[in-house]
Amino acid sequence: MTAAASSAAPPSFTYKDRQVSASLNGPEDPTAALPTVELIAATGLDISGYDILAYRADGLPSLDASATLTGGWVGCDTASDELVNVTYNGSEPLPEGSVTVDSKLTRGSLAATWPVGVTVERTPGCADPNFDLSHTVELTETVHVELTVVRDGGPAVSSSERDPSTGDRMSTTYQSGNVVRVVLDGELYVPDWTADNPYSAAAGLSATSTVQRS
Repeated sequence: MTAAASSAAPPSFTYKDRQVSASLNGPEDPTAALPTVELIAATGLDISGYDILAYRADGLPSLDASATLTGGWVGCDTASDELVNVTYNGSEPLPEGSVTVDSKLTRGSLAATWPVGVTVERTPGCADPNFDLSHTVELTETVHVELTVVRDGGPAVSSSERDPSTGDRMSTTYQSGNVVRVVLDGELYVPDWTADNPYSAAAGLSATSTVQRS
């Protein structure tokens, strides 16, 4: 070992994971649990799960896995004549085994339950909303999510970067895929949905490795 190598500072941040992710059009009617609400439009549903293989950051606890769910919809509450704009977003560290992605990026799955923040904005007047009178409520729903993605047969795409002045480096490999199953079990504003082979705007499996010394 050279003197330069032996005196080098240890990395301040080390991270390695495998990820399963999908962007979906979501359930046909995300307002099904709200009988007086008629759907106007739904935004995309994004789900990501991270199988964390290595994680070290100064002053922070280690992680085994994590997941993120985002989505939303707009509807009209015909009982109160209110425009209802719902967005939900939740990220959470998860126990080991909640996310699994094989080393060759051929298959990945997520199965976990976590709290998701929900923002509900109600505005008087569906046809001619008065946004000066909008009011917003923040709440939390406990949501169960399952996602399975398999490799679609296309080529994997890899990239690698290294900063010669700091020694920082990052490498990624991405494999496009198909969603073969999705389950979403919300409470009220986050919808329920179970589908095999749903259409996805994008889906894939990836591996990331990052080491920072700066």
